[in-house]
Amino acid sequence: MNMKNFKAIIAGLVISVSGLANAGLMNDVTGNGSIANALDIDSSFSLGANVDIANSEIIPWASISSGPESAARYDYYSFTAMAGMNGIFDIDYGRNAGGSFDPELVLFDLLGSVLAQDDDSSVSDGAGGSVHNYDSFLTHTFAANGTYIIGVCQFSCGGEQGGMTGSLIPTSGTYELQVSIENHEIPEPSTLAIFALGLMGLTARRLKK
Repeated sequence: MNMKNFKAIIAGLVISVSGLANAGLMNDVTGNGSIANALDIDSSFSLGANVDIANSEIIPWASISSGPESAARYDYYSFTAMAGMNGIFDIDYGRNAGGSFDPELVLFDLLGSVLAQDDDSSVSDGAGGSVHNYDSFLTHTFAANGTYIIGVCQFSCGGEQGGMTGSLIPTSGTYELQVSIENHEIPEPSTLAIFALGLMGLTARRLKK
């Protein structure tokens, strides 16, 4: 193997391994404005230090960053949970941060039934990230295995059978949504990292021959 190919392999492995450091973080997309079109966040759960998420090294979490969009909207995100699991849903940087607005959270089952909702909460709920009690926070223990939906809208809004109603998130509205689900399945970065490092070492040895 020549040096050019070796460098290409190393570069690819470095990118793959370094990408693991960002596991758990994702950006919102357009087009997730209904339960049917909810953005699936199951593959984004991770463990690791995050100052905005309580028990982030113990409870699997996903962090969704939502920026300004061209039209006012509702945002829906889907995930799976097992019976008895506890879920924590925390809006950060909603009010008095970035594109400030007054967010609300609504939790649905896959059939569109409302399970829980929250408008305002103490800034001490969750971890860092909130500077105003307009940022929403809720917890829920799931009664059955299944797919669930967490929705974000703007006060005054709420949930009814089938989805959210009321005020939309304004075009300038920005926020981060922290979703923590006890015992949620997460990727296994340690296995991939060990494989990558081993392959790098093997390639280096062959290059010396």
